Amino acid sequence: MSGEPDDGAKSQAGREALAIALGWATIVTLFAAALTWSARPLRTSKATPPIDVSGGNPSGIPTAEDVKKFIASPPVAGIPTKEQLDAALRRGAAAYLKFFAEPSLANAEPGGYLDYVDAAGKTTRLGPGVYVQCQLYLIVHLLMFCDELGIPRDHATVQRALRFLVKEFDDALGCWKWSTEGCLHAKGLAALARFGEREKFEKGWRWALASKMYRKEDGLFTMMQCGAIVQTLGPATRSLSGVDDWEHGAPIVDEENISKFLYALWEAGRRPDDPEVAALESGLSRYFASTPLAAAQMQTKDVVGRAWSVLLHARWRLPDSDGFRLELAEMRAMVRADWRVNFMMRLMPNFRADVVRALIEVGDRGDEIDAMVNGFVASQGADGAWRSPQILAIWGLATPPKQGYKFGNMDGATTYTVLLAIAAYRRAIYGEK
Repeated sequence: MSGEPDDGAKSQAGREALAIALGWATIVTLFAAALTWSARPLRTSKATPPIDVSGGNPSGIPTAEDVKKFIASPPVAGIPTKEQLDAALRRGAAAYLKFFAEPSLANAEPGGYLDYVDAAGKTTRLGPGVYVQCQLYLIVHLLMFCDELGIPRDHATVQRALRFLVKEFDDALGCWKWSTEGCLHAKGLAALARFGEREKFEKGWRWALASKMYRKEDGLFTMMQCGAIVQTLGPATRSLSGVDDWEHGAPIVDEENISKFLYALWEAGRRPDDPEVAALESGLSRYFASTPLAAAQMQTKDVVGRAWSVLLHARWRLPDSDGFRLELAEMRAMVRADWRVNFMMRLMPNFRADVVRALIEVGDRGDEIDAMVNGFVASQGADGAWRSPQILAIWGLATPPKQGYKFGNMDGATTYTVLLAIAAYRRAIYGEK
């Protein structure tokens, strides 16, 4: 005998260790859920503490040594007036159309062309069939949010966007050329549903359930990058390579993409008790309940996924759950003060805007939310847009890459997201226009 435990003893010991670990995990999760249940809403909060912007210019680009202190669109104590909000919304909507939606359509509508300037300064006309990641998002976002932005559905640019989206949808496959990119497919489905294209929506939803993005093991979605388009945020070598890949390096759960698919189902008129809605929502709720995150740990998918889930609970009256209570508490803590310890939340006002909008929708009020929105209004550019020059170099968007293709920025996304938060605040504080 070797003195080592036999295989049966090892197996039994392993099962006992697993049981103990799962027991402790359950206790921790339930304790976190209990804390979140008692978390106070943002109604009686203290005044927002002063913001340290000594390390950089809030409207410009911080130096390398100051970037850790920099805050884009910092909160400003006080409540913006109805007139200030209306002016910001009017100027912002006009800016979104002029600087983002219309230039995107100008490249996409003729069949997908792009005048690309490479690292050597040489200009090449790419196309046909060459579409840009950020421009596709800007077109879809116009369709998703034109109502909230105060842009009529019969506006010429909105109708152009709709014709483009419908034309490029492949009825036989149930998808677009770019459907594997991020949450573009989910958002495209939301736009189709909003404009009454229900047959295309259903085909697109079936495609999603059969795609690589769908995780059959738990009924949730991951996120991918599309190699058929020009990337804005993804690697330059992915652009026009024809090779798709995982957004996070592996097919892990992506709560942002899941929330966007739920939003599309909501736009399509599905009820919370619809079997497909219930399965997706309950799976996401279980994921949130078992994956508590501190603010400093949160990345894009974590913040946006939680904010949109909170938004959907408010609009759709989804069932209460430990997952919802936990994500709600995380978002409330984020707005109170925790955003300051998250690099992305300091440099990108659009992520703060997502959280603020969600909390407003669930009925939260308070000095922090007032100051956030007041800061958004105060930092609006002279041209009506909200821009983020401070992240261009950080995300590799300042200069063309030496290999591959990369084009665009986050200015359009920042503009529409901040506008949605301002619009939600205006409705909550002063009522509909």
